[in-house]
Formats: sequence, C-alpha cells, structure tokens
Amino acid sequence: MARFITSANSEFTLTIPGVFSGPVILQGYAVDDAFGTANVKPTEAKQGVDAKKSSGRTPYLVVMKVHLMPDSPAIDIFDQWNGAIAAVNDDLPASEGSIWAPSLGKAWACSNGSLTEYSPVPAAKKLFEAQEYEITWELVQVSNV
Repeated sequence: MARFITSANSEFTLTIPGVFSGPVILQGYAVDDAFGTANVKPTEAKQGVDAKKSSGRTPYLVVMKVHLMPDSPAIDIFDQWNGAIAAVNDDLPASEGSIWAPSLGKAWACSNGSLTEYSPVPAAKKLFEAQEYEITWELVQVSNV
C-alpha cells in the first residue's frame, strides 16, 4: 500500500465520560499545525564505571498538543471539558482518543487522557491567534489499518 503524508484527511475523536454522551470530533485545526506528541523515553540506559551498559524500560506519559484556530468548533469541546473539571473540582479524563490517518494507513488509540493545559483566551492581534491545548495520555498504541 502506498503511503502519503497529508494530514488533511485524518480524524481525531475524544471520548470524555461525564462531559459528553459520546465521542466528539476535533475540527478546525491551526494553520500548518494540528496536533502532535512530544518524544518519549521508553528505556533508560546507564553505564557503570566499568564501562558496562545497563538499561531497562521506564514508564512514561505521552504529552500531546492540539492547536485550533480561534473559530474552531472544537474549542467549545475544550471549554466544556475545562468547565466540567472546575465544576466537580477533580480530573475528568478522556477515556479514549482515536486518531485515524488513512494517508499513512495508521491509527492511534489513546487512553486515560487528562486536560493538562488549557487556553482560555486566544491572543488578540490583527486577527485572533490559534489556541493550544495539552492532553497527557497514559497510553498511546499504534496499529496499521
């Protein structure tokens, strides 16, 4: 199967129990910047004074940034999510996130995601600027589709 690199046909949904009755679709991404994760460190390696390497798996969280245009309908999703968190005065994690990238033939299943950064107001310049949100996932798994 040929792979292409466009992200324009990708789909990203969030399931946030206690906030929405079903999955919600993110749309209206920022110019040239939709979403992505920071690199993770799945193993740690050390070298002893005798020059022998030791290594092992280390647990890690996956930090994801989502960038939305100020007129994106998905901003309402993050506003409602943050409002619900404030109302219960506790975390209301997304049970799952689902990203499908048909151009790459891949899908990512994200689980147990907390809203760890929230952009309440867009920067007001000549035009309103994109807003950035951060979701920290417990687990992200990739599969070929």
